Amino acid sequence: MTRRDLLLAATAALLQIVGGCRSRAPTGAAPDLGPFPPQQLPGRYKVAPDLPSLNAVEDGLYHFTHHQAAAYCLWREILLGRLPRRGSVLINLDCHIDAWLPIGAPNPADRQPAADLLDDAAAPAPERLRGLARFLDEHLDYASWLTPIIESGIISEWYYVVPHRLSLAQARAQSVVKRWQRRWRSAAGLPEGLTPPQAPQGFVGRVVRLEDLPPAGHFRGRPVILSLDLDYYSNRRKTFEFETRPQGPSTPQEIMAEISATAGAFAARRLTEPALVLTSDSPQWVPQDQIGWIRTRLLSALRERTIAPRPWPG
Repeated sequence: MTRRDLLLAATAALLQIVGGCRSRAPTGAAPDLGPFPPQQLPGRYKVAPDLPSLNAVEDGLYHFTHHQAAAYCLWREILLGRLPRRGSVLINLDCHIDAWLPIGAPNPADRQPAADLLDDAAAPAPERLRGLARFLDEHLDYASWLTPIIESGIISEWYYVVPHRLSLAQARAQSVVKRWQRRWRSAAGLPEGLTPPQAPQGFVGRVVRLEDLPPAGHFRGRPVILSLDLDYYSNRRKTFEFETRPQGPSTPQEIMAEISATAGAFAARRLTEPALVLTSDSPQWVPQDQIGWIRTRLLSALRERTIAPRPWPG
């Protein structure tokens, strides 16, 4: 069995649809979490996500280079008391599923230390955050950062939003939703020694277009995280392994159309005060000469629609 087969097999159970859980973040003064530690992430998919520069541009708004830094931002906001420990909604605009089996932590037991650190109320918050940074260093990458986030219950509802230039059918196949539901309902057939990931009871995962997100009332009173990977807007490489040709960069007109659609869809659903807004440059996918251009115009479009994060509970 190839590594790709192993990843496809073991990623499946995250998208089971089972019951839900929600809780609000604690109130009170936010702890001082100290400086962001440096990161070294060797190996395939492991690129340093520039944690030292991850101080939020403003409350709840983060920019970073590589997408696995999103996991660190979520952990940090939880420890600051600005995001609930459980039950948030994630809307992830991305060319990629980002919930593969972590190569450095293939079994659920290998990923449990992250949840244990997050929940260790006896340890000071800065110590817990440093431990989570080490976990990110050693186990996660930009293709798998969502797996422990879902498993630990931080996200109870996840919308993987696929750009219009890509086939929705291909995206669903790549996300292995159907493959998992059809073939991996249990541990039977998994590679020897591996246990399937388990989503918490109530977890819901969907692969959708932007316009197919639920209506405004669905998100009312719930902490929503908007995660915007710039490769959603332009991608110089093929996205799916079975594509016959690379995905070429988008034109400025195509990019602006997607940006306008993004801001419009969020405003129409009254997502003007999300708990967090995360943006990832993803330079391994996005053309270098487009990164700053896309980021600037995306944030400008969000501001024009008065979409700005407000820490939870608002």
